[in-house]
Amino acid sequence: MKGMKETAMQCKHTGGKPPLGYNVAEDRTYVINEHEARAVKLIFEMYAAGKGYSDIIHALNDAGYRTQTGQPFGKNSIHDILKNEKYRGVYIFNRTARKENGKRNHHKSKNEDEIIRIEGGMPRIIDEETWKRMEKNKRGPGAHKAKETYLLSGLIFCSKCGGAMVGNRRHSGRNKTLYAAYECSTRKRTKACNMKSIGKDYVENVVIEHLEKNIFSPEAIDSLVMRILKYATEQSREINRDIKLFTDQLAGVQTEINNIVNAIAAGMFHPSMKEKMDELETKKANLSIKLEEAKLQAQMRTPTEEMIRRYLEKDADIKNKSLEE
Repeated sequence: MKGMKETAMQCKHTGGKPPLGYNVAEDRTYVINEHEARAVKLIFEMYAAGKGYSDIIHALNDAGYRTQTGQPFGKNSIHDILKNEKYRGVYIFNRTARKENGKRNHHKSKNEDEIIRIEGGMPRIIDEETWKRMEKNKRGPGAHKAKETYLLSGLIFCSKCGGAMVGNRRHSGRNKTLYAAYECSTRKRTKACNMKSIGKDYVENVVIEHLEKNIFSPEAIDSLVMRILKYATEQSREINRDIKLFTDQLAGVQTEINNIVNAIAAGMFHPSMKEKMDELETKKANLSIKLEEAKLQAQMRTPTEEMIRRYLEKDADIKNKSLEE
């Protein structure tokens, strides 16, 4: 443990699998795995935008992303990623509490004075703005519990204090008229903000009109089709670079395996060869999975102009849709 703590103070890998989105360099420092980092960014960006675990899991698995064990994403893996400060550049060691009854509880942390925490000790994947928005959404917009559908729950914030604007219904006035509005969560919770509530119908209509004009009008669709095509082309180039990278790395690993096999066949054997061979076989298996994932993404990231146009036009009647839709 003393040796591991000394390693940790240098912000180096202390053993086990690195977090999704990182590789371990030869000097045991962390470097970003660009392919996996895209999955990490997708998780944080969707959660920060108010999406739930189910939506995030579907998006990841549909895009062909997998966990480090090669399995589809589940709620536990999403939860662990969202709470991992390493993604915002903080190196952390010795956080998880010791085993109880032979089992380790990864959700239970040690006391702060036992944890090694070094700001800037990791290459950062998630920017501070996204991290802060994600932290706010951890409190939950509560839209699914409300009696009313609040279209912008978790998406709009107080201009005075930055707190989330949350839906609220109340009866007011002499006639006890039902009034649905968005209120500042800071004001509601601590009274530390004087932001007034804003009418639900008013602000939602403003947003819907903006969407109709800038996303779903014929002129906007023409512009967006071209922009999405350009983005898809750039993504495709990036994925093709990944495919070449993984293919080259796989060839290098296979060469190393062949060299060891040839050496053994020539009568040269050392116990360390078996350990090295096991390490190479594991690396080969992981690279093969990543290569297949990248090839799958390449197939999925090539929409045609007609596909994009149909996708946008199906919501061109946004003003006529129900709030649920």
